[in-house]
Amino acid sequence: MRCLLHKVTLIAPEIRPEPRAENEKGKVLRVAKGDDSMTLGLGKDMSKTLPQIGRKALCALALAAAALVSTPDIAMAERNGAFLKAKTSTTAPMGARNICSKYSWACATTGRASTLTRAQLNMVARLNVKINRQVNEIADSQQYRREEVWALPTFMGGDCEDFALLKKRELVKAGIAPERLLIATVLDRNRQSHAVLVLRTSSGDYILDNLTNKIKKWTDTGYVFLRIQNANAPTQWSAVLAFASPPSRA
Repeated sequence: MRCLLHKVTLIAPEIRPEPRAENEKGKVLRVAKGDDSMTLGLGKDMSKTLPQIGRKALCALALAAAALVSTPDIAMAERNGAFLKAKTSTTAPMGARNICSKYSWACATTGRASTLTRAQLNMVARLNVKINRQVNEIADSQQYRREEVWALPTFMGGDCEDFALLKKRELVKAGIAPERLLIATVLDRNRQSHAVLVLRTSSGDYILDNLTNKIKKWTDTGYVFLRIQNANAPTQWSAVLAFASPPSRA
């Protein structure tokens, strides 16, 4: 996943829409990029919108890929709401398909997701800054000589999903319920593939991001949110397809 702050490269992957079936509930669309793929069940409303937004744009939303997406193309995505809402179940990102067996805490649940205290929220903010400062940013292609390796940072560092994994592990160790810590894949403000950690509070979803030390509401990021871990069953993933309006420039 190419998501380094100082080494951003625009890529335009080959994305192939493959309509598979249709019934009274809508369409089933499978999209693929390289070895990665994502299957979406589209309801009637989204099926009707499909010809308007273009199949290529929908594919860009559906995959954690670095394809450009224009604002009109994603007008169907929800712009408001404190919480990211799942549209339908989907496959995990290619690199994340073994993280549950690799790291048990990455997909754990406790059933005790109590309200976060002010002290806990302050701790989250401090830890986010600490990890962003201490971990070096390095692409998978440089470190592993291949793409999409989801792992904790090494002594060399890590890329965006590695930051997210480390933050989740440390926050779980600090007593934050894992159900409140969900990894999500997005298109960043440059519409490039990226991953972040979502902190689910009682007042909404906030984003821990290696590209900024500021923890923001998801609606203030300017990102397109693609997939997120299912809070009730983190071994599973959900399609979100939610567009956050770009932050206003005062």
